[in-house]
Amino acid sequence: REKGANTFCMLKSEIIGAVSCYRNEIDDLIVRQSFQGKGIGKELLIWAMHHIKQNGYEDIVLHVAACNKKAISLYEKAGFSIQKIERVR
Repeated sequence: REKGANTFCMLKSEIIGAVSCYRNEIDDLIVRQSFQGKGIGKELLIWAMHHIKQNGYEDIVLHVAACNKKAISLYEKAGFSIQKIERVR
């Protein structure tokens, strides 16, 4: 229930991307494959960052799989840095 209430979609006659924001955490930033590479992920990330800041949080946290090189590159370009690496089963 909480996840649905905190997931925001980008529409262009269909859902082309979505991002979830929980308190100060960005989660599940996704872009439909046919729209990848067009700046949609960057738009969603910037929107999520502003949304979190507008809700009173200064520090923003996100998690990404080490194998998701495109996402890591996007996040680093936006000013994020790797603080911790966790092993997930």
